[in-house]
Amino acid sequence: MINRLLVLSIVFALASAAQNTSQPQAVVDSSTKTAGGPQPDTNPAAEMEPAVPETPAASRTALNLAGQTDTGRGEARRNENVQFNLVDTNAARELNRRIGVTATLFEEFSGERGYFGTEFGNAPRGPIHAVAQRAGAKGFHGNIFWNHNNSVFSARSFFQVGSVRPARTNQYGAAFGIQPWRGAFFTFNGSQEKNRGNVNGNVLIPLPSERTPLATDPATRALVQKSIDAFPNVLPNRRDIAERALNTNAPQTINTDSATGQLTQQLRANQTLSARYVFTGQDVQAFQLIRGSNPNTVNKSHSARLSWNRALDARTVLTATLGFERQRTILSPAPDSPITTAVIGYSLLGPTPTIPINRTQNRFRYAASAARQHNRHAFIAGFSTTRLQYNGTEDEA
Repeated sequence: MINRLLVLSIVFALASAAQNTSQPQAVVDSSTKTAGGPQPDTNPAAEMEPAVPETPAASRTALNLAGQTDTGRGEARRNENVQFNLVDTNAARELNRRIGVTATLFEEFSGERGYFGTEFGNAPRGPIHAVAQRAGAKGFHGNIFWNHNNSVFSARSFFQVGSVRPARTNQYGAAFGIQPWRGAFFTFNGSQEKNRGNVNGNVLIPLPSERTPLATDPATRALVQKSIDAFPNVLPNRRDIAERALNTNAPQTINTDSATGQLTQQLRANQTLSARYVFTGQDVQAFQLIRGSNPNTVNKSHSARLSWNRALDARTVLTATLGFERQRTILSPAPDSPITTAVIGYSLLGPTPTIPINRTQNRFRYAASAARQHNRHAFIAGFSTTRLQYNGTEDEA
Protein backbone atom coordinates (compact mmCIF):
# COMPACT_ATOMS: atom_id res chain seq x y z
CA MET A 1 0.00 0.00 0.00
CA ILE A 2 1.54 3.31 -1.12
CA ASN A 3 -0.12 6.71 -0.75
CA ARG A 4 1.31 10.13 -1.54
CA LEU A 5 0.15 13.57 -0.50
CA LEU A 6 1.55 16.91 -1.63
CA VAL A 7 0.91 20.04 0.40
CA LEU A 8 1.95 23.55 -0.66
CA SER A 9 1.54 26.54 1.62
CA ILE A 10 2.45 30.17 0.98
CA VAL A 11 2.83 32.33 4.05
CA PHE A 12 2.73 36.07 4.62
CA ALA A 13 2.60 37.31 8.17
CA LEU A 14 2.70 40.61 10.01
CA ALA A 15 3.79 40.34 13.63
CA SER A 16 3.49 43.28 15.98
CA ALA A 17 5.81 43.37 18.97
CA ALA A 18 4.92 46.42 21.03
CA GLN A 19 7.20 45.38 23.91
CA ASN A 20 10.10 44.27 21.72
CA THR A 21 11.97 46.73 19.54
CA SER A 22 15.02 44.56 18.89
CA GLN A 23 16.16 44.17 15.30
CA PRO A 24 16.55 40.82 13.51
CA GLN A 25 20.12 39.78 12.89
CA ALA A 26 21.96 36.78 11.51
CA VAL A 27 24.16 34.61 13.67
CA VAL A 28 27.71 35.79 13.15
CA ASP A 29 31.04 35.59 14.92
CA SER A 30 31.19 38.42 17.44
CA SER A 31 34.87 38.88 16.66
CA THR A 32 34.17 39.59 12.97
CA LYS A 33 33.49 43.15 11.85
CA THR A 34 31.94 44.38 8.62
CA ALA A 35 31.66 47.80 7.03
CA GLY A 36 28.57 48.42 9.08
CA GLY A 37 30.38 47.70 12.36
CA PRO A 38 30.05 44.76 14.74
CA GLN A 39 27.08 42.50 14.11
CA PRO A 40 24.93 41.48 17.07
CA ASP A 41 24.97 37.73 17.74
CA THR A 42 21.25 37.07 17.69
CA ASN A 43 19.12 35.16 15.27
CA PRO A 44 15.76 36.53 14.05
CA ALA A 45 14.39 33.05 13.61
CA ALA A 46 15.34 32.22 17.17
CA GLU A 47 13.77 35.41 18.49
CA MET A 48 10.54 35.08 16.53
CA GLU A 49 10.20 31.28 16.74
CA PRO A 50 11.53 29.74 19.95
CA ALA A 51 12.60 26.17 19.36
CA VAL A 52 10.38 23.46 20.81
CA PRO A 53 12.31 20.93 22.91
CA GLU A 54 12.57 17.74 20.88
CA THR A 55 12.38 15.28 23.75
CA PRO A 56 10.33 12.06 23.94
CA ALA A 57 7.98 13.68 26.46
CA ALA A 58 7.40 16.70 24.21
CA SER A 59 6.70 14.60 21.10
CA ARG A 60 4.85 11.66 22.68
CA THR A 61 1.49 12.45 21.04
CA ALA A 62 2.98 12.92 17.57
CA LEU A 63 5.09 9.75 17.82
CA ASN A 64 2.65 7.72 19.98
CA LEU A 65 5.17 7.01 22.73
CA ALA A 66 4.33 5.02 25.86
CA GLY A 67 5.54 5.58 29.40
CA GLN A 68 5.88 9.39 29.13
CA THR A 69 4.47 11.61 31.89
CA ASP A 70 4.44 15.42 32.09
CA THR A 71 4.80 15.82 35.85
CA GLY A 72 5.51 19.53 35.43
CA ARG A 73 1.84 20.05 34.53
CA GLY A 74 0.62 17.91 37.43
CA GLU A 75 0.05 14.76 35.38
CA ALA A 76 0.16 11.45 37.23
CA ARG A 77 1.41 8.27 35.62
CA ARG A 78 -1.36 6.66 33.59
CA ASN A 79 -2.89 3.32 34.44
CA GLU A 80 -1.20 1.13 31.85
CA ASN A 81 -3.88 -1.58 31.97
CA VAL A 82 -6.07 0.73 29.87
CA GLN A 83 -4.32 -0.43 26.72
CA PHE A 84 -4.40 1.33 23.35
CA ASN A 85 -2.51 0.77 20.11
CA LEU A 86 0.36 3.23 19.66
CA VAL A 87 -0.62 4.42 16.19
CA ASP A 88 -2.56 7.23 14.45
CA THR A 89 -3.72 9.88 16.99
CA ASN A 90 -4.45 7.39 19.76
CA ALA A 91 -1.93 8.86 22.22
CA ALA A 92 -3.42 12.35 21.93
CA ARG A 93 -6.98 11.04 22.22
CA GLU A 94 -6.12 8.97 25.30
CA LEU A 95 -4.42 11.94 26.95
CA ASN A 96 -7.40 14.21 26.30
CA ARG A 97 -9.82 11.66 27.76
CA ARG A 98 -7.71 10.99 30.84
CA ILE A 99 -6.39 14.48 31.66
CA GLY A 100 -9.03 16.56 29.94
CA VAL A 101 -8.54 19.32 27.40
CA THR A 102 -7.34 22.83 28.19
CA ALA A 103 -8.89 25.58 26.10
CA THR A 104 -5.92 27.46 24.65
CA LEU A 105 -5.96 30.75 22.76
CA PHE A 106 -3.07 31.97 20.60
CA GLU A 107 -2.72 35.71 20.20
CA GLU A 108 -0.18 35.38 17.39
CA PHE A 109 0.19 32.74 14.68
CA SER A 110 3.17 31.85 12.54
CA GLY A 111 2.52 30.38 9.13
CA GLU A 112 5.49 27.99 9.23
CA ARG A 113 4.24 26.20 12.34
CA GLY A 114 1.34 23.77 12.65
CA TYR A 115 -1.50 24.56 15.07
CA PHE A 116 -3.72 21.55 14.49
CA GLY A 117 -5.35 20.59 17.80
CA THR A 118 -3.65 23.39 19.77
CA GLU A 119 -7.02 24.72 20.91
CA PHE A 120 -7.19 21.59 23.09
CA GLY A 121 -3.87 22.35 24.79
CA ASN A 122 -1.53 20.51 22.41
CA ALA A 123 1.78 22.20 21.67
CA PRO A 124 2.19 23.68 18.16
CA ARG A 125 4.59 22.04 15.76
CA GLY A 126 8.13 23.39 15.90
CA PRO A 127 9.50 25.63 13.14
CA ILE A 128 10.91 23.87 10.09
CA HIS A 129 14.11 25.93 10.07
CA ALA A 130 17.02 24.74 12.22
CA VAL A 131 17.99 27.55 14.57
CA ALA A 132 21.68 28.43 14.20
CA GLN A 133 23.69 27.94 17.38
CA ARG A 134 26.58 29.94 18.77
CA ALA A 135 29.52 28.78 20.82
CA GLY A 136 29.90 30.19 24.30
CA ALA A 137 33.21 29.65 26.05
CA LYS A 138 35.84 27.83 24.03
CA GLY A 139 36.65 24.19 24.63
CA PHE A 140 34.55 21.17 25.49
CA HIS A 141 31.55 21.56 27.78
CA GLY A 142 28.97 18.97 28.74
CA ASN A 143 26.94 17.31 31.43
CA ILE A 144 25.58 13.88 32.32
CA PHE A 145 22.55 12.84 34.36
CA TRP A 146 20.90 9.76 35.84
CA ASN A 147 17.46 9.35 37.40
CA HIS A 148 16.17 6.25 39.17
CA ASN A 149 12.68 5.37 40.34
CA ASN A 150 11.91 2.21 42.29
CA SER A 151 8.73 0.48 43.41
CA VAL A 152 9.90 0.59 47.02
CA PHE A 153 8.76 4.23 46.97
CA SER A 154 5.36 3.40 45.43
CA ALA A 155 2.08 2.79 47.18
CA ARG A 156 -0.25 -0.06 46.38
CA SER A 157 -3.31 0.78 44.33
CA PHE A 158 -6.56 0.51 46.27
CA PHE A 159 -7.93 -2.02 43.76
CA GLN A 160 -4.79 -4.17 43.58
CA VAL A 161 -4.84 -7.60 45.19
CA GLY A 162 -1.62 -8.40 47.01
CA SER A 163 1.50 -6.33 47.55
CA VAL A 164 3.26 -3.92 45.19
CA ARG A 165 5.10 -5.81 42.45
CA PRO A 166 8.74 -4.96 41.66
CA ALA A 167 9.28 -2.10 39.20
CA ARG A 168 12.12 0.24 38.34
CA THR A 169 12.90 3.02 35.87
CA ASN A 170 16.36 4.24 34.90
CA GLN A 171 16.83 7.35 32.81
CA TYR A 172 20.29 8.56 31.90
CA GLY A 173 21.94 10.69 29.26
CA ALA A 174 24.61 13.20 28.33
CA ALA A 175 24.94 16.48 26.45
CA PHE A 176 27.97 18.39 25.21
CA GLY A 177 29.06 21.22 22.95
CA ILE A 178 32.37 21.77 21.19
CA GLN A 179 34.02 23.90 18.51
CA PRO A 180 35.61 21.31 16.20
CA TRP A 181 37.21 23.93 13.95
CA ARG A 182 37.11 27.66 13.22
CA GLY A 183 33.61 28.99 12.65
CA ALA A 184 31.90 25.72 13.59
CA PHE A 185 29.94 24.66 16.64
CA PHE A 186 28.65 21.14 17.32
CA THR A 187 26.16 20.08 19.98
CA PHE A 188 24.85 16.66 20.92
CA ASN A 189 22.48 15.32 23.54
CA GLY A 190 21.27 11.77 23.98
CA SER A 191 19.35 9.80 26.55
CA GLN A 192 17.93 6.37 27.25
CA GLU A 193 15.05 5.31 29.46
CA LYS A 194 14.66 1.73 30.69
CA ASN A 195 11.27 1.01 32.20
CA ARG A 196 10.75 -2.37 33.86
CA GLY A 197 7.59 -3.08 35.80
CA ASN A 198 4.27 -4.83 36.17
CA VAL A 199 0.84 -3.75 35.02
CA ASN A 200 -2.12 -4.56 37.27
CA GLY A 201 -5.61 -5.13 35.91
CA ASN A 202 -8.84 -7.11 36.03
CA VAL A 203 -9.84 -9.84 33.57
CA LEU A 204 -12.56 -12.47 33.33
CA ILE A 205 -11.21 -16.02 33.25
CA PRO A 206 -12.73 -19.52 33.01
CA LEU A 207 -13.65 -21.34 36.20
CA PRO A 208 -11.83 -24.62 36.98
CA SER A 209 -14.88 -26.56 35.77
CA GLU A 210 -14.68 -24.76 32.39
CA ARG A 211 -11.06 -25.58 31.51
CA THR A 212 -11.66 -28.96 29.87
CA PRO A 213 -12.52 -28.93 26.14
CA LEU A 214 -15.65 -30.87 25.24
CA ALA A 215 -14.81 -31.27 21.53
CA THR A 216 -14.07 -34.82 20.35
CA ASP A 217 -12.26 -33.87 17.14
CA PRO A 218 -8.50 -33.76 17.93
CA ALA A 219 -7.81 -30.63 15.86
CA THR A 220 -10.75 -28.74 17.33
CA ARG A 221 -9.88 -29.91 20.84
CA ALA A 222 -6.30 -28.69 20.46
CA LEU A 223 -7.48 -25.28 19.21
CA VAL A 224 -9.91 -24.88 22.11
CA GLN A 225 -7.26 -25.96 24.60
CA LYS A 226 -4.84 -23.35 23.24
CA SER A 227 -7.46 -20.66 23.78
CA ILE A 228 -8.14 -21.84 27.34
CA ASP A 229 -4.42 -21.91 28.13
CA ALA A 230 -4.16 -18.23 27.19
CA PHE A 231 -6.03 -17.36 30.40
CA PRO A 232 -4.11 -17.38 33.72
CA ASN A 233 -4.46 -20.82 35.30
CA VAL A 234 -5.50 -19.57 38.74
CA LEU A 235 -8.70 -19.12 40.69
CA PRO A 236 -10.71 -15.87 40.45
CA ASN A 237 -9.88 -13.54 43.37
CA ARG A 238 -12.44 -10.75 42.87
CA ARG A 239 -15.73 -12.59 43.17
CA ASP A 240 -17.15 -9.44 44.75
CA ILE A 241 -17.03 -7.95 41.23
CA ALA A 242 -17.95 -10.98 39.14
CA GLU A 243 -17.82 -14.74 39.47
CA ARG A 244 -14.90 -15.02 37.01
CA ALA A 245 -13.10 -11.77 37.92
CA LEU A 246 -9.35 -11.94 38.48
CA ASN A 247 -7.05 -9.12 39.57
CA THR A 248 -3.59 -9.99 38.31
CA ASN A 249 -0.26 -8.54 37.16
CA ALA A 250 1.81 -8.87 33.99
CA PRO A 251 5.35 -7.62 33.25
CA GLN A 252 5.94 -4.85 30.70
CA THR A 253 9.20 -3.53 29.26
CA ILE A 254 9.64 -0.11 27.62
CA ASN A 255 12.96 1.06 26.13
CA THR A 256 13.14 4.64 24.83
CA ASP A 257 16.17 6.11 23.05
CA SER A 258 16.60 9.71 21.90
CA ALA A 259 19.46 11.66 20.33
CA THR A 260 19.88 15.12 18.81
CA GLY A 261 22.94 16.46 17.02
CA GLN A 262 23.50 19.78 15.27
CA LEU A 263 26.45 21.30 13.45
CA THR A 264 26.42 25.03 12.70
CA GLN A 265 29.06 26.39 10.30
CA GLN A 266 29.65 30.09 9.76
CA LEU A 267 30.22 30.55 6.02
CA ARG A 268 30.70 34.32 6.04
CA ALA A 269 30.17 37.12 8.49
CA ASN A 270 26.47 37.23 7.59
CA GLN A 271 25.83 33.59 6.57
CA THR A 272 25.47 30.33 8.46
CA LEU A 273 24.67 26.75 7.50
CA SER A 274 23.10 24.43 10.08
CA ALA A 275 22.61 20.65 9.85
CA ARG A 276 20.46 18.93 12.47
CA TYR A 277 19.43 15.31 13.05
CA VAL A 278 16.97 14.01 15.64
CA PHE A 279 16.25 10.36 16.44
CA THR A 280 13.62 8.88 18.74
CA GLY A 281 13.09 5.15 19.13
CA GLN A 282 10.92 3.07 21.41
CA ASP A 283 10.46 -0.67 21.88
CA VAL A 284 7.47 -1.82 23.95
CA GLN A 285 7.11 -5.43 25.04
CA ALA A 286 3.49 -5.14 26.07
CA PHE A 287 1.92 -6.64 29.17
CA GLN A 288 -0.24 -9.74 28.66
CA LEU A 289 -2.86 -10.18 31.39
CA ILE A 290 -4.24 -12.70 28.90
CA ARG A 291 -1.64 -14.10 26.55
CA GLY A 292 -1.60 -12.32 23.19
CA SER A 293 -4.12 -9.62 24.12
CA ASN A 294 -1.79 -6.65 23.50
CA PRO A 295 0.57 -6.11 20.55
CA ASN A 296 4.26 -5.34 20.90
CA THR A 297 5.27 -1.99 19.41
CA VAL A 298 8.40 -0.65 17.72
CA ASN A 299 8.56 3.08 16.93
CA LYS A 300 11.46 4.68 15.04
CA SER A 301 11.45 8.39 14.17
CA HIS A 302 14.10 10.28 12.17
CA SER A 303 14.18 14.00 11.44
CA ALA A 304 16.88 15.80 9.42
CA ARG A 305 17.24 19.50 8.59
CA LEU A 306 19.66 21.54 6.50
CA SER A 307 19.11 25.30 6.94
CA TRP A 308 20.88 28.25 5.32
CA ASN A 309 20.65 31.71 6.91
CA ARG A 310 21.81 35.02 5.48
CA ALA A 311 21.43 38.58 6.77
CA LEU A 312 21.06 41.07 3.91
CA ASP A 313 21.33 43.95 6.35
CA ALA A 314 20.71 44.67 10.00
CA ARG A 315 16.93 44.32 9.53
CA THR A 316 16.45 41.71 6.79
CA VAL A 317 17.17 37.98 6.96
CA LEU A 318 16.71 35.18 4.42
CA THR A 319 16.33 31.52 5.47
CA ALA A 320 15.98 28.35 3.37
CA THR A 321 15.60 24.75 4.61
CA LEU A 322 15.55 21.21 3.25
CA GLY A 323 13.96 18.67 5.58
CA PHE A 324 13.25 14.95 5.73
CA GLU A 325 11.22 13.08 8.34
CA ARG A 326 10.61 9.35 8.60
CA GLN A 327 8.50 7.45 11.09
CA ARG A 328 8.33 3.66 11.19
CA THR A 329 5.65 1.95 13.30
CA ILE A 330 5.35 -1.80 13.74
CA LEU A 331 2.60 -3.37 15.83
CA SER A 332 2.91 -7.14 16.00
CA PRO A 333 1.07 -9.79 18.03
CA ALA A 334 2.92 -11.45 20.88
CA PRO A 335 4.41 -14.89 20.16
CA ASP A 336 2.01 -17.83 20.44
CA SER A 337 -1.03 -15.54 20.48
CA PRO A 338 -4.39 -17.31 20.22
CA ILE A 339 -6.87 -16.60 17.44
CA THR A 340 -8.94 -13.48 18.10
CA THR A 341 -12.09 -14.80 19.73
CA ALA A 342 -14.97 -13.16 21.61
CA VAL A 343 -16.72 -15.42 24.12
CA ILE A 344 -19.64 -14.17 26.18
CA GLY A 345 -18.69 -14.06 29.85
CA TYR A 346 -14.91 -13.89 29.30
CA SER A 347 -12.38 -11.26 28.30
CA LEU A 348 -11.52 -10.96 24.61
CA LEU A 349 -8.94 -13.46 23.39
CA GLY A 350 -6.10 -12.50 21.06
CA PRO A 351 -5.10 -9.14 19.55
CA THR A 352 -7.53 -6.77 17.88
CA PRO A 353 -8.41 -7.70 14.27
CA THR A 354 -6.43 -4.73 12.86
CA ILE A 355 -3.11 -6.19 14.09
CA PRO A 356 -0.45 -6.49 12.65
CA ILE A 357 0.42 -3.01 11.36
CA ASN A 358 3.63 -2.17 9.50
CA ARG A 359 3.60 1.50 8.51
CA THR A 360 6.20 3.94 7.27
CA GLN A 361 5.61 7.67 6.76
CA ASN A 362 8.10 9.79 4.81
CA ARG A 363 7.87 13.58 4.71
CA PHE A 364 9.97 15.65 2.32
CA ARG A 365 9.86 19.32 3.31
CA TYR A 366 11.14 22.43 1.54
CA ALA A 367 10.77 25.96 2.88
CA ALA A 368 12.12 29.47 2.44
CA SER A 369 11.29 32.73 4.18
CA ALA A 370 12.30 36.36 4.38
CA ALA A 371 11.98 38.42 7.58
CA ARG A 372 12.06 42.19 7.80
CA GLN A 373 12.02 44.13 11.07
CA HIS A 374 10.50 47.62 10.89
CA ASN A 375 10.18 49.49 14.16
CA ARG A 376 7.82 47.42 16.33
CA HIS A 377 6.64 45.21 13.47
CA ALA A 378 8.10 42.12 11.85
CA PHE A 379 7.13 41.26 8.27
CA ILE A 380 7.62 37.60 7.33
CA ALA A 381 6.92 36.10 3.90
CA GLY A 382 7.73 32.66 2.61
CA PHE A 383 6.55 29.32 1.26
CA SER A 384 6.77 25.65 2.19
CA THR A 385 6.13 22.42 0.32
CA THR A 386 5.56 19.02 1.93
CA ARG A 387 5.41 15.66 0.20
CA LEU A 388 3.92 12.95 2.39
CA GLN A 389 4.33 9.29 1.48
CA TYR A 390 2.72 6.28 3.20
CA ASN A 391 4.21 2.81 2.74
CA GLY A 392 3.39 -0.41 4.51
CA THR A 393 0.87 -3.17 5.06
CA GLU A 394 -2.18 -3.12 7.33
CA ASP A 395 -5.11 -5.42 7.96
CA GLU A 396 -8.66 -4.17 7.52
CA ALA A 397 -11.35 -5.46 9.87
